[in-house]
Amino acid sequence: MVNRLHASRLWCLAVACLVFFLAQVSALLIVNPNLLGLVSGLSGLAYGFLFGVSPSIVAETFGIFNIFYGKVYDSHSIVQPNGERVCLEGLDCYRSAYWVTLFACIAGSGITLWGIRHQHAKLLKEHNKGEEED
Repeated sequence: MVNRLHASRLWCLAVACLVFFLAQVSALLIVNPNLLGLVSGLSGLAYGFLFGVSPSIVAETFGIFNIFYGKVYDSHSIVQPNGERVCLEGLDCYRSAYWVTLFACIAGSGITLWGIRHQHAKLLKEHNKGEEED
């Protein structure tokens, strides 16, 4: 889709969502258990789309940081007569980019830890609910 149609990779996620939707609707509507293979096939296809495109989307998203590093470097460099860019500021050539990516790392870690905490709280709630029913 990206190379031939020049479409965003996010369209692959949209296709995966659509196929997942069809799989779930099929699962709800099917009355003959012999047709559950259709649900499994659609689910497998959707997972294939999802897991096939996810690494590319992650690489593309983090490629934004590569562009950002380049812009920071360019803003601290000078263009020599031969057109080559040179930064003579040492670590300051990238320091502001390191700050931005540090905060992105902290934000990502915070979101991840919140997700772990949320998932753990949910499991505890389900476990406690199960004990109350016994």
